[in-house]
Amino acid sequence: MTTDTRTRHTAGPFRDCVEEFDDSVTVINIYGGDGEVAATIHGTAPVDLANGKLFASAPALLAALEAAVPMLYLAAQRANKLGELVESDRHMMTLKVAQAALAQTRGTEAS
Repeated sequence: MTTDTRTRHTAGPFRDCVEEFDDSVTVINIYGGDGEVAATIHGTAPVDLANGKLFASAPALLAALEAAVPMLYLAAQRANKLGELVESDRHMMTLKVAQAALAQTRGTEAS
């Protein structure tokens, strides 16, 4: 299984595969970009299936968040330059939330 050395997770994109063995056992395997199993969820409840979808979407969500951070910074700077301080503050608060989420995924502290 390969890992992304920058973020230390299995390389994406991920995909999920639901395997039903009977009414009481369902296995949801999340496969990484290399075809290896990155995670396995056991359960039959709707929340288990939803968790599988969430895990499978993690690399795409991470990429979107990484792309959003510099745009939020630029939007905050532009709003500040135009004197739109409330809008600038909103962008900065959203930026801090995004940075904290990225730090959590990387196991580091937000700056």
